[in-house]
Amino acid sequence: VLPPLIKPPACILIDLEEEQREKEKEEKRQELTFSYTVEELKEKIPSKKLMLGFLKIGLEMKTVTEGNLKIPFIIDFFDVIEEKEQSVWYASNQYNVTFVLVFLKEKKKRMPISEWKEFLVKEMRGNQIFMDVKKTKEMEKLDYICYETPSGKGTFYNITFQLNEEKGYFVGTFGCDQKQKETMGVLLEAMVQQINDDRKEEGGNHSGSDYL
Repeated sequence: VLPPLIKPPACILIDLEEEQREKEKEEKRQELTFSYTVEELKEKIPSKKLMLGFLKIGLEMKTVTEGNLKIPFIIDFFDVIEEKEQSVWYASNQYNVTFVLVFLKEKKKRMPISEWKEFLVKEMRGNQIFMDVKKTKEMEKLDYICYETPSGKGTFYNITFQLNEEKGYFVGTFGCDQKQKETMGVLLEAMVQQINDDRKEEGGNHSGSDYL
């Protein structure tokens, strides 16, 4: 004898339907693709707010380390924040975004970007990390390199910059999941360029150039 068919209460059916609708909505949102240019996002940094896909971003300019470097900082975003006199570390586990900066109180000669790139590739290789360089750029006050590296969670997109000044040497890296390269990755590059622009008021070293 088969057990009697028990009909779920109407409230449960409504909840299941709502859950299914939300799931379908989220799948459609994930199918949408967004892309930005560095220029258009950099223009929005002074306004201190912008939309990145469906994510609302709030920004402020923050001075870090005893080298007094001014950086764009995403508000209410990082769940790991460590700030010391000679280094900072920010990380968002939810959005898989990181920033690391080190300040050395010693002046270093500005290395040509081609040599600096080879130096970083060699250092990474020595640590068994493959560095896939996508772009290098020289600016008035700093140089930066965009590249991808493998990680335990997949491919990571990184932007490492170096800034040489009389007071010392800064080296920092912004990073995000490679899947966010056209959104968060572009914002991070715009933030690096903003750091250059803020420092540029002191006088540029040379005109900027892009290299592949």
